[in-house]
Amino acid sequence: MMLSGIGPQEHLSSLGIPVLQNLKVGENLQDHVAMGGLTFLVDKPVAIVQDRFQAFGMTMYYIAKQKGPMSTLGGVEGLGFVSTKYGNKSWPDIQFHMAPASINSDNGARVKKSLGLKESLYKAVYEPIANMDSWTIMPLLLRPRSTGWVRLRSKNPFHYPLINANYFDDPFDVQTLVEGAKIIAVKIAESDAFKQFNSKVHEVPFPNCRKYPFGSDAYWECHMRTFSMTIYHPVGTCKMGPEWDKDAVVDPRLRVYGIKNLRVIDASIMPKIVSGNTNAPVIMIGEKGADLVKEDWLGSDFKLS
Repeated sequence: MMLSGIGPQEHLSSLGIPVLQNLKVGENLQDHVAMGGLTFLVDKPVAIVQDRFQAFGMTMYYIAKQKGPMSTLGGVEGLGFVSTKYGNKSWPDIQFHMAPASINSDNGARVKKSLGLKESLYKAVYEPIANMDSWTIMPLLLRPRSTGWVRLRSKNPFHYPLINANYFDDPFDVQTLVEGAKIIAVKIAESDAFKQFNSKVHEVPFPNCRKYPFGSDAYWECHMRTFSMTIYHPVGTCKMGPEWDKDAVVDPRLRVYGIKNLRVIDASIMPKIVSGNTNAPVIMIGEKGADLVKEDWLGSDFKLS
């Protein structure tokens, strides 16, 4: 849209793009940010450890028994939605992803690279427990107050855009995620269900966080700022809102303000991010958008089923 001249006037003009409509396209970026690397060790062979499994053997076992490592649900076997003391009681503010594996489970072959971990961090914290049985909880912030933006790098459509997620800009987000990590995640790991595995948090501190006592609020904040993750839920950059909302890009029927015959029907129209995975809500937006298009073209002849 911005390449076509629909977006913030000042930004488009600075790139030499003629402005068709001055709208806040690219603003209001929201995402679910998570704290990564929270690792727990267990003393039974119940986790996914890459060196323990051979691809051919695992595949044949799954074909024959429909059991084994290949039956895992994409690596995430447990989910939880909880409210911290900072949350609104009407909805959760933290989501947990629990996986029977950790950063160390593949002996540093791929996971550390895919997550962009520095070699020094991996060697200090995770290499000493490489290929050991472990599991992880990833606390995810569901209701962030921090917002970011997406802007054009240039008017060349082949240049990647500039993206600033602006995670943790609002201190409230930090407080909420710290609470989710230190109180709830650790308590889950210390529960009776996990005692049978002698589950213990891996207490080797991040090198850049050693000045803080392990497990303190200051330590967890340093940890999450060092190792933050996204599970790819960006929304909000074409905000839906009423005509008087200066930040709105589309109206309640998803029509772009000031532009005829143009709608946006995707996650970017969300004014606020949802308290959970975005897949199902985006399917709903698509279905609703299709109905709105049919209504406008077919008028009173079209009836919603």
